[in-house]
Amino acid sequence: MKKLWSFRTADDKFSQFIRKRDGKCQRCGSANNLQASHFWSKNHWATRYDPDNCITLCYPCHYGNSKGWEYDLQGEYREYMLKKLGKHYRELEIKAHSFKSRRQAIEEWQNKWHTINNTTKAGKKTLKKTSKTSL
Repeated sequence: MKKLWSFRTADDKFSQFIRKRDGKCQRCGSANNLQASHFWSKNHWATRYDPDNCITLCYPCHYGNSKGWEYDLQGEYREYMLKKLGKHYRELEIKAHSFKSRRQAIEEWQNKWHTINNTTKAGKKTLKKTSKTSL
């Protein structure tokens, strides 16, 4: 087992993952000042590193003004998440209110991150080999 990440490292890698996954603000479409927004607070370790709990928002749509979704979790943001997740919304809500230790949450995310990155690297190597042989 590799050394366990600090929560700052885990948070940074998770934020990068979410922003790369979405590529733009899910509310307005901007590609500037992107942030990972947790629908259920980061205080809930059970959903802190759950990709279904996060979307990419630009700063103005996240916190930037009184109309930022962070200030209206039970309004437009909730409606967006209900539409996005469907029946899975309720499962995520239950998960958010269940217990998971910080260590367990970081360990699970770290393992998932390594799996994602190893799969991506293997896919790129295969693609490079395929392109060279087809020339």
